Amino acid sequence: MIDKKNDKNDQELKALKKRNQELEKELHRKEKALAEAAALLLLKKTIGSYGGPKGRLILKVHRLEIIPLIDEAHGNGTRYHMACKAGHLHDSGTSAHKSTRFSDS
Repeated sequence: MIDKKNDKNDQELKALKKRNQELEKELHRKEKALAEAAALLLLKKTIGSYGGPKGRLILKVHRLEIIPLIDEAHGNGTRYHMACKAGHLHDSGTSAHKSTRFSDS
C-alpha cells in the first residue's frame, strides 16, 4: 500500500518537474521574443527616414550611421537579419559596409 503511494507521488513529482521545465523553456522563448520586438521598435524609431521602400538607395553616410544601430539592436537580442531588414539593409552587405567604414577617410 505504501509502495503504491510512493510510486504515485514519484510519478506526480516527475510530471510536475517536466511541466515546470516546459514552462520555463516557454517563458525564456517569450522573453527573447519580447526583447527582440523591443529592440526592433527602438531601431525603427531611431533610424527614422534613412530607410525607404525596397530598392531605394541609402547613402553611404547614412549606412555608416545605421550599421552601429543594427549592431546595438543585435546586441540587445535582435536576430541580425531582422535588424538589417528594419534598417533597410541586406545582411550580407553589412560586412562590406563595415569594412569600408574607415577606408574612405
